[in-house]
Order: sequence, then structure tokens, then C-alpha cells
Amino acid sequence: MNLDIKIYISRRHYRNNMGGNKNMNRINLQKKGLAILTIILFVGINAVSTAGNIETEKSISDVPLPLNPEPECYPEFLGEKGENNWYIDDVSILFTYQPARVKTIWYRIASDTWIEYDFKEIQFGTEGTFNFQYKWEDHEGNILYYNGTAYSIFLDKTSPSLTLTKKDQFIRKQLVYKATVKDSYSKINLIEFYFDDELEETITIDDEAEYVAKFTYEYDGNPGPIEHYITAIAYDNAGHVSSETTTPLSYPCLFWDRLFQRFNIINEVLQEFFKVIFLF
Repeated sequence: MNLDIKIYISRRHYRNNMGGNKNMNRINLQKKGLAILTIILFVGINAVSTAGNIETEKSISDVPLPLNPEPECYPEFLGEKGENNWYIDDVSILFTYQPARVKTIWYRIASDTWIEYDFKEIQFGTEGTFNFQYKWEDHEGNILYYNGTAYSIFLDKTSPSLTLTKKDQFIRKQLVYKATVKDSYSKINLIEFYFDDELEETITIDDEAEYVAKFTYEYDGNPGPIEHYITAIAYDNAGHVSSETTTPLSYPCLFWDRLFQRFNIINEVLQEFFKVIFLF
């Protein structure tokens, strides 16, 4: 009896001791896991902080920021506009900004040189197509930069040049005119030809800087002056218009007409000659 009790107690004591060791192992594992998790979180926080510092320290040329400007600072373009987003007169550029946030502004127009903005209106009058870029610095020394492709200036203050010339015809009954049109900036868009006030022909141009258009008018009449006109009108993509009108037209004397006129003259001379002969 005593032996059995001793054995029972010994087994119980053994189980208690083993259970205690397992609990201690479990606690140790939990402590190790917590330590590892703490190290991971610490390294992650430092990595994020370091990445943030690196991003902040990048130069303007390395980090072009989004195209949409922040409300703290953005440019406004003022001027008279024609068609297709072209300005037809000088452009004024002003910056809207928050003084409490913005310290310095720089800008450049189709150039590698940055110009410091003096907080006055910028006047720009050079014809052509240009990109506008700007950057600004806040009072903490941070510089923000916006890509200039979001801001383009299209300026054309000049109407297209137009020259209307006549081409002589000697065989067919036609009036042939040639319109030479040039426009260096917004390019040519359309050419129209009128006979008096009636539109006879329209030619659509695909953005050409120079174009020669020919207009032919068929007529049925005798040679000589007539009270009619031909007009050419040229349009560029900015909406400028140029026109030129002929002096009163003359139907040309064709080769056959001239030959017939000469035949009539010869015929009249022969008739007079034979009259004189028969009288004698």
C-alpha cells in the first residue's frame, strides 16, 4: 500500500515537473517571438522614415511632380484667343499663390534658364508654340516643380499672306487664277474662291505653312472687259483671314479668236480690193 502510494506520488510529481517545463518553454518561445516582431517593426519604421527622407532630398530634375498644380501656387494665362486655342495677341501671365506658403517662384518659357518671378505681370509676345514651366519654394526650403507640358502657349498675331495672280489662256475659254498663301505659325486651314459674291470653290488645307491653290472658271462670252470679279480668301488655324480681289475681269482673246479676227481683216481688205477692181 505504501509502495503504491509512493509510486503514484512519484508519477504525479513527474507529470507536474514535465508540465512546468513545457509551460516554461512556451513562455520562452513567446518572448522570443515578441522580440523578433519588435525588431521587424523597428527596422520597418526606420526604412519608411529613411525612404521618406530620400524622397524629400531628391532634386527637382530627378522628381517631376504631378501636372495638376496645388492650390498654393499656379499660373494664369490672360489674352485674346482666336480659334483652336491660339492666342491672337500678347499673353499676360500671372501667378496665384498663398503668401503664407510660397516664398519664391521661378519660371521659364522654351528656355533652359530659370527666371525669378518678381510678383508682377509677365508679358509674352513671341509668336509660335512654347512650353511654360515653373517651380516654387516654400518657407521651409522645400521646392515643388511642375512639368511644363501641361502649359503650352500658342501665339499667332499675323494674318496669312495671300497673292492672287492670273494665268493667261490662249486656247480654252477659261479664267485661271493662282492663290499663293503663307502662314508660318498656326498654319493654313482653308482657301475659298468667289466669282463676284458667289462661292465657287473651297479647298481645305492640312496645316501647311505654304500652299498654292489654282482656280479655274469656265466662261461663255466674247473677248473683252466684263464687270465681274474673282476673290480669294485664306484662313489660318488661329482664325485670321486675308483676302484679295481682282480688278474687273476681261475675257481673253484666244488664239482662234485672234486668227478669226485676222481672217476678217483680210477678208475685208480683199473685199475692198475686188470692189475697186470691178469698178474699173
